[in-house]
Amino acid sequence: MNRDKHFLKLSIQDLPKLKKKARAEFQKWIRMRDQNEPCISCSRHQDKYDGGHYYKAELYSTLIFNEMNCNKQCVACNWTDDGNKIGYREGLIAKYGQEAFEYLDHLASMDKLVNFKPNKQYYIEKYLYYKELNKGR
Repeated sequence: MNRDKHFLKLSIQDLPKLKKKARAEFQKWIRMRDQNEPCISCSRHQDKYDGGHYYKAELYSTLIFNEMNCNKQCVACNWTDDGNKIGYREGLIAKYGQEAFEYLDHLASMDKLVNFKPNKQYYIEKYLYYKELNKGR
C-alpha cells in the first residue's frame, strides 16, 4: 500500500488508538536500536525490556518521541522501581554525555511553555516513520 493510502486509512482511527500505535512502533525501534546494550538504568542484562522514558511520556508531550529521552530499560526498573531515575540519569550521561543530558533537561523545561497538543497527523507521521525504520532492521 502506498504512503498516501496508508495515511488515509489511518486517519479514520481515533487519536488514542493512533497514539498507541505510534508509541508501539517507536518503542519497538528503541529496543531494536539498543538491542546489544544493557538496561539504561541498572546496566544489567534482563529478559524483558521496555522503551522507557526518562521524562515520562504522559507528562512531557514534546518528548514522547525524543530518541535520547527513550532508551531500552528493563521492566523491573521501568515499572517496579518507578523508572530508576538516578540510574537512568547516570546511564544517559554515560551514553550521550553531560552536555546532551543538560540539553534534554532544557527541552523538558520548555515542554510546559510550548503547550504542544499532538494531533492525528502527528501520530500518523510518527507511526509511519518508525514502522518504516523497523522494516529495515
